[in-house]
Amino acid sequence: MILHSAICVVPWNESTVVSYMGVVASMNEYRIRNEMVQYDFESKTDFIKCVCGAYAHRHELELPEMDEIIREAHPDLFIVLKQLVETFDSEGFECHDENCKICAYLWKNGRMRKLL
Repeated sequence: MILHSAICVVPWNESTVVSYMGVVASMNEYRIRNEMVQYDFESKTDFIKCVCGAYAHRHELELPEMDEIIREAHPDLFIVLKQLVETFDSEGFECHDENCKICAYLWKNGRMRKLL
């Protein structure tokens, strides 16, 4: 849903927010340490993976202020994520494209269905 919105702008690694650039660098370093492929900054999917991964690993990466960093660097994304978490209501964020593989996956995944 977020991938289909204007929130994801590529390349997503460019920002004037120094702390956000630190998050991106930390996440890429994490991937290198764990023998994973580095992020593709032209990929909206990698953008979401990076943000979600940063939240998931914020204590390990010593980034407890993730909300503030994302709010400053990507205010629209922060608002949408906050709405989704608080209400589990994504009305208006579906793409309604019958051929969309992402939405098809979400519909098949029972845990994600409540977001749609």
